[in-house]
Amino acid sequence: MTGEAIKDKINFNNKQIEALLDPSVFVLQPEVLQLMEDNEYLRSICSHEYRDGICIYCGKSMNP
Repeated sequence: MTGEAIKDKINFNNKQIEALLDPSVFVLQPEVLQLMEDNEYLRSICSHEYRDGICIYCGKSMNP
């Protein structure tokens, strides 16, 4: 998977998370959890290209 494909998928997942989140509900929905786990997986396979300490593809910080 290319860096651009990872970036697109993470952006798509984040939009889905925003649409699913309900600020009046304090329980993490299974769908949101799955999307967050998918983002973490994508960050783990990303070939990171850092600019100003942040990956331009997945948004991961250079410092843990």
